[in-house]
Amino acid sequence: MSYPEFYSAWHCQPFTINAKASDNILVSNSNTTQLLNFAEFPEVLRSAIVSYPMLDQAVQLICIDGSEFNPPDNPATDIYIQMVEQGCPERQEGTPTTMPLLKAYWRLNLRNLEKRVALVFYNSKIDREFSEPFLTALSAFGGTIAIITDRPCDNVKRIYPNHPNLIDAVLKWLNRSILEA
Repeated sequence: MSYPEFYSAWHCQPFTINAKASDNILVSNSNTTQLLNFAEFPEVLRSAIVSYPMLDQAVQLICIDGSEFNPPDNPATDIYIQMVEQGCPERQEGTPTTMPLLKAYWRLNLRNLEKRVALVFYNSKIDREFSEPFLTALSAFGGTIAIITDRPCDNVKRIYPNHPNLIDAVLKWLNRSILEA
């Protein structure tokens, strides 16, 4: 059962998301088609994960909005802040200021947590793209990382932002990466 079907059954009303035209993409789930506002992407994805108890118990989802990365080529501090705000432990050595320091934090500090951490990068503003230097640095991280983008990124699961079933695509990737690994 897809999340929209679950939502409709649980709440006895159709699943809809309030959306602004410039930030919308069309997402199809089974017989339901709705507009997904990327500003609401993390909330919708987390709600979908809750409907899969085994996945919910196994993964700590961290959604990273790249639309405000500053600087866009080295957003280590912005990423770290979003990770800590979403439940990742703070780094004892202070805030990482470079992508290699963030990579070390990712590999060393997050590997022995109760739940496996999965990062999903997205842009809440459609007109923003991830920079090439950022994508190159991210490709060296390893682990459970996906990015919602049209741009290629080696060693990272890429899901296209106009995927006809975006939420389900992320759920399938999480299931394969976390539960079937």
